[in-house]
Amino acid sequence: MNDLNQNKETVDAPVDEAMNEQPVPAKKGAYMWRAILIPTLGLHWLLTAVFIAVGFLFFGLFEFLHKQFAANIPIEFFVVIICSVLMIWFDIRLGRDLALKTKVPVGWAKRWVPLLAYPLFTLIVAALCMVLSDGFWKRDCWGAYFFINIYAFFIFITAAFAGTPWLLFLSNLVCFVPYIFSFAFYQRRLKDLKPMPKGMRVALWIVILVCVGAFGYGFYERSQNLIKPESRYEYNMGGHGFRYEGGWSSVDLSPYYPWSKTNLLAKLDEPSMLTLTNKIVWDGAEALYPLYAAFAQAVLPEPMLTPDDGINKWDYEWKMADKSGVEFHNTIEGFSLLVNQEADIVFNAAPSAAQKEEARRANAELTYTPVALEAFVFFVNKECPIDGLTSQQIRDIYSGKIRNWKELGAPAGRIIAFQRPPNSGSQTTMERFMGETPLAKPLKEEVVRSMGSIIERVAQYRDVANAIGYSFRYYASTMKGSDSIKFLKVDGVAPTPENIASRRYPMTGEVLAITSQHSDPECARLIEWILGPQGQELVRKTGYIPINKAAKMPENPSE
Repeated sequence: MNDLNQNKETVDAPVDEAMNEQPVPAKKGAYMWRAILIPTLGLHWLLTAVFIAVGFLFFGLFEFLHKQFAANIPIEFFVVIICSVLMIWFDIRLGRDLALKTKVPVGWAKRWVPLLAYPLFTLIVAALCMVLSDGFWKRDCWGAYFFINIYAFFIFITAAFAGTPWLLFLSNLVCFVPYIFSFAFYQRRLKDLKPMPKGMRVALWIVILVCVGAFGYGFYERSQNLIKPESRYEYNMGGHGFRYEGGWSSVDLSPYYPWSKTNLLAKLDEPSMLTLTNKIVWDGAEALYPLYAAFAQAVLPEPMLTPDDGINKWDYEWKMADKSGVEFHNTIEGFSLLVNQEADIVFNAAPSAAQKEEARRANAELTYTPVALEAFVFFVNKECPIDGLTSQQIRDIYSGKIRNWKELGAPAGRIIAFQRPPNSGSQTTMERFMGETPLAKPLKEEVVRSMGSIIERVAQYRDVANAIGYSFRYYASTMKGSDSIKFLKVDGVAPTPENIASRRYPMTGEVLAITSQHSDPECARLIEWILGPQGQELVRKTGYIPINKAAKMPENPSE
């Protein structure tokens, strides 16, 4: 029996020692630097090492599984989870060591201020950034948050290139919170420590809850105004970051390059009565490129270079523009080139107030000549039971007053209202349509560019359930045509060629040829020809509505 008791005492001894473990002698100031530096530099650098090691290990493993079994495994998810679990384990151990293996100050202020000051400061800055940015990572205010986390530089770079800025949040969370809670748990075993006053604890929790509320607000705003991009990464650094034409176009314009034997441009049945001898610089809106390229093909001498010669498509794009002057930089940039005397004529919808101000500052005297009619259309998925809306209902949707389809007699569902980029022809027309009613915040998307920078831009229309969008009829029906959308009637009138020609459709607008006092004199001859029978015939054949009633209306918009 004595042997059993002796064995029991031997087994219980380590447990009793662990439960009654007391702080060991430590150098003066050991607690202070451990409390400050371990959760910032120490744990973040440890996380960096763990992240690299786990990342390389699992990347190789998942690549093997993908090749052997064609398994698509979300590697990022597994790496983040495993790194977080490992770091929480390290945090708990180091928090325990801080409590039991350093000389912990008796006073609550000397004990808690070094440990909580920086994490709390970081939390407050992050909460302010969430409120000021509405949850969008690209906003300038986030520079302050990244600056105070400069010691986590590698994690910041990784988060930027991966398009996941929340990784920096997560790194702070897994480095600070378990460490602090571990210390709080183990320091309760120490004797004679003065507790934090109740009022201070209440104030601390109020600050934390307010910050949590700020995060909730930011993520709610983000969920309401952010849509997942079609592609997470954007490698086109030029123009507006679009896929085609050096970043200037959202659709491939190569089928409309002039002088190609296989292009889709409208052509005259007889030789043009106008041939321009001077080289002028043409530019304009994306939706109007097929129209002004058809004009150019008809009135300019054929360049020596054609895309059918077998040269690289991208080389042709720029060489053709250099030889003929037919360029494309979209509505916004094309207008700027005109007012800065770098283009002679642009084909656009009516300019925005900001663009008019830009022209005024540049002392550009602009002349606006209507050369065709076009309809500004609203469209939805063809499965949507709504066939038409009133002008007021559309304004209510885009101002945020109407948010659910059930308010319009359709099955319940949040209305996903897409807009267009600022100063584009479509957006300028929409702003005029809204009048004094302000537009709601546009849906945005965040994409990662090739150097790791995150850009925030207006989301392009997605043909998803409950969506509504707007554009010009020709662009939506021909250039970016889709069998899955339908045009809505506005105030009971459909955007048919007949209703556009008679201007009965309420959103009928004019296609403008815009020139300045510095434009080449040949532009006057060109515009006169465009307004004549041959120019209006090309308008009709392209799919726009002739402004000259002598020309026939298009029988088929895509003819």
